[in-house]
Amino acid sequence: GQAEPHAGVPGGAWARAAGAPAEALSELARAFQWLEQRFLGLRAELSRELAQVRSGAHSCTADARLVRSRLDSLEQEVSRSAAAEIGTRLDALQAELEALRGRLGEQEAKLQGLQADLSAAAELQREQQVRGREGQQEQARRLDRLQAALDALRSEAAASRCQSLEAGVAESQRALSGRMDQLQTHLEGLRGSAGDDRLRALHHGLHEQEAKFEGLRRGLSEMASTLRGWVQRFDAEEVLGCLEELRARLEHVEAGRRRGAEDAPPAAVATKEWVRESYGESMLHLRREVERWAAVEARVERLQADFEAAGAARPAPRAPGSPPGAGGGEAGSAAEALARQLEHRCAGLRGELGRQQEERLAAEREAWRALMREETAALRRRLTAELRAETQLWLTEQQHAIAALDEHLLLHEERLEQQQQQQQQRQSWRQRLQQPGKQAKQGRSLL
Repeated sequence: GQAEPHAGVPGGAWARAAGAPAEALSELARAFQWLEQRFLGLRAELSRELAQVRSGAHSCTADARLVRSRLDSLEQEVSRSAAAEIGTRLDALQAELEALRGRLGEQEAKLQGLQADLSAAAELQREQQVRGREGQQEQARRLDRLQAALDALRSEAAASRCQSLEAGVAESQRALSGRMDQLQTHLEGLRGSAGDDRLRALHHGLHEQEAKFEGLRRGLSEMASTLRGWVQRFDAEEVLGCLEELRARLEHVEAGRRRGAEDAPPAAVATKEWVRESYGESMLHLRREVERWAAVEARVERLQADFEAAGAARPAPRAPGSPPGAGGGEAGSAAEALARQLEHRCAGLRGELGRQQEERLAAEREAWRALMREETAALRRRLTAELRAETQLWLTEQQHAIAALDEHLLLHEERLEQQQQQQQQRQSWRQRLQQPGKQAKQGRSLL
């Protein structure tokens, strides 16, 4: 019967091949070595059996010589007995000799067939080795293609993320510039207005606008410092962490590729260079944005200086109907209360801007990490599926090869059984040839 497809293969090779590519390749290599050792054992066994067949052929030749010698003695004895009996017995013996010669020719043909089977088995082994090398090369090419696809996806994700950040910063800058232009126009209109009531209302609005600009200036300064800190943290922690993680994964992939193939893929070095270049470009872009925010902050400071100069040049407001110089103390206390209120509002606005900025940066960072995790998981799933398919195909081919070897062994066993039967027949013929000699000896003893 045929042997089991996985008989003698190290336990757990199939399950571990589906889980870990590196361990699966090592298990497959050990399984291939076991099959090669089994093939060598079968070839040695076939060689021993061929030697036995050759020794049987030599024994047949010796038996034929013995038969010829006995035939000669029988011919001499029969020639002395009777001419008719000699002729009939010689014809029978010649027919038996022709049959023996035919049997010997058949044995030689069977030996040639066995040699052809051995050469076919060796050729099959060479084909299996060539297919194994081709499969490893195909896996290396697929890994390179997957790495290139992953690099393209990463570059597209980084480009889209940078474009969205640039669009957001540009929109914020345009809105802030338009607001500052409106306030500057309103300030110029305030400088040319007249009337105490109008001036008091405008002065109050001016203080509110100054408070808003002060809050915006502080918010911009805090945003700039937050951006600088975020750039430093991202540059020192996130970039280095991602690089270390990618470096570890690339080293793991390279180690698996070294165990499975002779040449390491060039995609790993390209991936490292791409990561360094992409993060360098991202840091340069963020530094440019920080410089742009610093320019906006300087512009806000210049506008604040203009507001202070306009406030110093404008006289203090007084209530309608009050004598000149009577409202100085009340105006000072009102200004102090207004300053405290504005300071409280600015502190709340500052905190809110800081929280919003931190939340936005945290969301961006988590989105980037999630994208990297998804890409890595997708790549791992693809590699696992392809490795599982390749392993299953290779195991199927090995099973077919083992089945073919089993068929060759069955045929060889059948041929050996036929040879044993033929040897038994030759022994029976030898006994039949010995019986006339015994009868002749008995006749001579009677005479």
